[in-house]
Amino acid sequence: MAAIKGGMETDLPCPECGKPTVIKFGRNGAFLACTGYPDCSFTSNYSRDEHGKLKVEPKEELPQQEMGTCPECGGTLILKRARTGSRFIACSNYPDCKYTKSFSTGVKCPEPDCTGELVEKSSKRGKVFYACNKYPKCRFAVWDWPIPRECPECDSKILVRKSTKARGEHIACPTKSCKYWEKLPESDEDE
Repeated sequence: MAAIKGGMETDLPCPECGKPTVIKFGRNGAFLACTGYPDCSFTSNYSRDEHGKLKVEPKEELPQQEMGTCPECGGTLILKRARTGSRFIACSNYPDCKYTKSFSTGVKCPEPDCTGELVEKSSKRGKVFYACNKYPKCRFAVWDWPIPRECPECDSKILVRKSTKARGEHIACPTKSCKYWEKLPESDEDE
């Protein structure tokens, strides 16, 4: 194990500095890393071709989607993805401007007397959820995409979009004691 801790040597040079790369093992699996760390912080996923040769996988990035104008510097706001998976909005002039805000679902928080709205967040393990932006005053959160409709069977102010093996894609009440659900309409454009 001590030999693997430093990484397994590869014949692939670092695309950023030219030093050798090694295969390291992290909590999310194996990845390529530059031996020049900390001077070079290159890491990447990798794959093997039909002859077993390693190749660097290109990083999957969101297409740069403009989200308005930065209120602090007047730059362009763009949609980004956090390391843990949730989306957020940030100024394109980073690091000069550090303005960020959470990605909003556009759904008002269903808690009584709360003026917040539900925003996209992610847990430390990468599971995306939707929580009130007034946290820690309001601790409301749901695991599934919220829909601004009241439940016809209970007093819940929102419904959620779910996907299960038994029902597939559907809309359901987030209240555990309520069993309300309905099929997802074909032309549903809530996201």
